[in-house]
Amino acid sequence: MRTGRLPARALQFTALTRTFLARFFDNEITGGTNDVLQGFFWVVTILSVPGALIAVMLSVHWGVLGTVYGVAVLRYASQPDKVLYLGLVMIGSALVSAIVWTSLLVDRQDALILGTLPLRASTVAAAKLSALLVYVGLIAGSMAGTSSVLWGFFLASGRGATFGWAFHGIVAHFVATAAASAFVLLAVAAVEGLALSILGPRIFARVSIALQAGLVVLVGAAMLVLPRIPSAVANLYSHGASRQNWLLNTPPVWFLGLYEWAFGTMDPDLKQLAVRAG
Repeated sequence: MRTGRLPARALQFTALTRTFLARFFDNEITGGTNDVLQGFFWVVTILSVPGALIAVMLSVHWGVLGTVYGVAVLRYASQPDKVLYLGLVMIGSALVSAIVWTSLLVDRQDALILGTLPLRASTVAAAKLSALLVYVGLIAGSMAGTSSVLWGFFLASGRGATFGWAFHGIVAHFVATAAASAFVLLAVAAVEGLALSILGPRIFARVSIALQAGLVVLVGAAMLVLPRIPSAVANLYSHGASRQNWLLNTPPVWFLGLYEWAFGTMDPDLKQLAVRAG
């Protein structure tokens, strides 16, 4: 009997996962389509362009620094640019989370429809979690993909540059960017799930809009703070009054540490930040 049930549950799991995944793309950012491929095209287009534009805009400045001082100095001189970009990635991921807020968990409509079908709750939960992880991977990958190549090659221009330097830069950029995006998306989903577990479905339905609005307010506050973080990173190695420790404890700086750790830094401050990001 067990062997006969496994294929049916596998088919149910696959169908539910695809359905839940399609719902993530049925929103304003994807033009209201529930087609996964078309929705993914919109996501890649919207989320990958800013990172590519920033790299192109800074390429001349980086080229001059690399030519005059070498790529090793450019690597550290570009840290404020990196942390600014990582902050923008995290803000963008938070906005995406706010847009797909109602699709992050199994909602009342899902329960009413699926409750009438011969489905196990464990199958529904596993399919929803799988769809969430796939969606997070798509968002994080689309943010990191195109920009990684451009940032890696532009930051490898100048004296001492090699193809290996550029390759390591591409990998480091992808790891840090994807991790920063995934951190925000999964953190929002975790907070929403925790609130649902503590409050219960009825109370959560009432406060869900307030939580969603709170996320938008948090994004606004992050946009106000973000311009100050690069200057704090520029003073990372100072130990006087100019060192702003509270800004150095913000999440974008954690993932700057991860960025440099993935590149192979031996700096203890950056390695500590990478551990925090982990």
